[in-house]
Amino acid sequence: MADILNVTGSNYTDGSIERGESSVQLNTGALRRKYNFGDKVSELSLAQDPFFRFVSMVSKKPTDDPSFKFTEKRSSYTKRYAYMSDFSTAGIATPATDPSTSGTPAAGNNYTMSFFCDYNNDGNQGNIYGQVVDFQEGTEGGQPKFFIPGQIIKVPHASTAALADSGTVSGYTLWKVNSVDLDTLAESSSEAATGVNKAVLNVTCTKGSGSAVFFMNAVSGHSDTSADDPADAGLAYNASNTTVTKSTEYMEAFKSYVVGSAFAAGSGYPETWNDQPYSTAHGQTQIFKTSAVMNNTDRATVLKYQGNEWARIWKEKLIEHKWDIEQALLFGSQSSTYNTTEGAVNYISTYGNTFSLTLSTKSQDDFLDDISNVRS
Repeated sequence: MADILNVTGSNYTDGSIERGESSVQLNTGALRRKYNFGDKVSELSLAQDPFFRFVSMVSKKPTDDPSFKFTEKRSSYTKRYAYMSDFSTAGIATPATDPSTSGTPAAGNNYTMSFFCDYNNDGNQGNIYGQVVDFQEGTEGGQPKFFIPGQIIKVPHASTAALADSGTVSGYTLWKVNSVDLDTLAESSSEAATGVNKAVLNVTCTKGSGSAVFFMNAVSGHSDTSADDPADAGLAYNASNTTVTKSTEYMEAFKSYVVGSAFAAGSGYPETWNDQPYSTAHGQTQIFKTSAVMNNTDRATVLKYQGNEWARIWKEKLIEHKWDIEQALLFGSQSSTYNTTEGAVNYISTYGNTFSLTLSTKSQDDFLDDISNVRS
């Protein structure tokens, strides 16, 4: 009886059909038992995750080149600010006074100021928080070109050098731009290391102040990396200068903006300027292959639950193929050598703003500060 009710682990008994052994028989199992096999089978079905649903909804365009190019545009109105790097209380050609020096500008005073940007004019690409950048004082491409005669600009200041060094701004002054010189401190790669690539403005004060420190303390040497003397705006974002502790909020307070104009009636057309808002990059297409094998015998065999084995395999291979695409879109790294595409995680961690997530010391205000630092 035990032998009758026992089912072996193989469909066939010992022997070989190919060798013509007559002892080979199909094992039909225990004929008198039902085993209570139901009509349904439990299956773990993975729901389509939000990321791939989002990618599926995004508009897509075909490309006729495996190494395609794309263009990004950053409008100029998001990049019209500069930092003062030098000033003079006289209308000289090249100002040389450290902005940490206190002054007492009054309405009607004629000054000369030089300004620089912490972003590149070509494509209006700015510094990225937590990444190594090169957009510092004197860097090629960091010359502000949006200043034109007749503008009113706002230049913030602190009341003392110590407060300026701590990032504490006490007020601002207003200045009418009389002339702009982009040639005295010309833009060239050979001069970048010496701290040029600035715009020199001859300005007249329209809103004065008392004792004014126009910028952070000790701004003279643009290669300075000490913690209490970050010499230029770029160091506030440059991750390679690990000793610099100033945050982007520290720099935000010292930005100088265009806040209006003061053109005389009937004065004619003013000067103009043009930007380069476009920057280009390239991407790689990636080939995905998922193989499936089926023979006619298995294809013709009708199975329990899912009778068509080929349909089952085809369905799962499609999901596997889709899964591979999603993983590449998340974690891939672009390579022209292996024709792989860039993934979202790698792109963000390499080129995006990165913030510390030390949850034990990070408060809600800290997270809000991080969000305020995010730049386009």
